[in-house]
Amino acid sequence: MKHRAFSLIELVIVVALIGIIAAIAAPRYGQAATRYRVKLAAGRVAEELRFASEQARALESRVVANVDTVAEQLSVSPADGARAGEVLSRLDLSRAPYEANILTSLRGVTPGSPAFDARGLADADAEVAIMAGTLYAVVRVQQGSGVVAVSEISIWGGGGGAKFEAGDVGVIDGAVFEVVP
Repeated sequence: MKHRAFSLIELVIVVALIGIIAAIAAPRYGQAATRYRVKLAAGRVAEELRFASEQARALESRVVANVDTVAEQLSVSPADGARAGEVLSRLDLSRAPYEANILTSLRGVTPGSPAFDARGLADADAEVAIMAGTLYAVVRVQQGSGVVAVSEISIWGGGGGAKFEAGDVGVIDGAVFEVVP
């Protein structure tokens, strides 16, 4: 009985094909992971803003969602009453699973400090932009209604694969944003 084995050339071809497939798949996996982090972070920021609105109604006082662009954190705390300054909730976007940055808005909106009155309505339009790698999403709060919406995930600057650092400035949906250290 004869045993058939693979030749060295056949094995080299198979290994080369596996290498080519891996080279194609690795960047796509990285972008998918980054897209997941941005989507997850933006969703959590939206939930924190909804929580702030609910707490304003429950406490019957003004509640502010304080955005710290240095620590990459969002904290919810009452601005008035006996519990003023108490942190009701804190979200740290710099840690896993988010590992994202918060960008500040320079468009006349108080940068990253959405506030809700005693009825749970937003005092002003506000935006919080979340970025990981070159992908970003914008969480918007609508004045008067308190409606919180998350934009589609987009590529900063139309792609190019560049990594942004502190001090970089760009335009997102007509708004100017700066990456803060």
